[in-house]
Amino acid sequence: MRVFLSLLLLQGIIQKPEQSMYWSQHNLVSTPVFGDTMTRNRFFLIMKVLHFVYNEVPVDPENHPQPKLWKIWPFLSRHVQNFQTSYVLERDISIDESLMLYKGRLSWRWYLPLKRARFGVKLFVLCEAESAYIWNLIVDTGKGTNIATRHERDAQLPMGTKVVLKLMEPLEGRKQTFMEQPEQQERTCPHLSRRQN
Repeated sequence: MRVFLSLLLLQGIIQKPEQSMYWSQHNLVSTPVFGDTMTRNRFFLIMKVLHFVYNEVPVDPENHPQPKLWKIWPFLSRHVQNFQTSYVLERDISIDESLMLYKGRLSWRWYLPLKRARFGVKLFVLCEAESAYIWNLIVDTGKGTNIATRHERDAQLPMGTKVVLKLMEPLEGRKQTFMEQPEQQERTCPHLSRRQN
């Protein structure tokens, strides 16, 4: 499974138009590490049957942190936790929205015509400004997105402000510098400065 996930991550670094091209023997597009590590048929078989949760266990949508993500929630939350424990952020960080390409069927798939990948899953990510290392993220599932912070007084804040506060929660008490859109600064900065004290 580690080999499979490693190849999947490597596909994000070495980008090709079609997934089958990673196993191509053609001189112009060959990437031997894929074929040497795992056969194409085995990779696609694992991709076809990959599951992260047992489907027979009922999920209570009222008590789940992200009901629309229940099938991948254990995997996603564990990876975000690993992102945070295995890397120490530098002082300058950035919070932004990102669109992860996805053309399949999904009730909360976004269409953003100005983005390079126009269809996909929208993520809010907290990254280190210099290295672009993703340290924390929230998957936007539309109206069902849980952006509840630890502080009850934040419930009435605009969504953009709540996203920033939620992503910054693990960093409360630390001195970090981040910059966002000027119109957002007026709403967000007073809440962040209150939490540093």
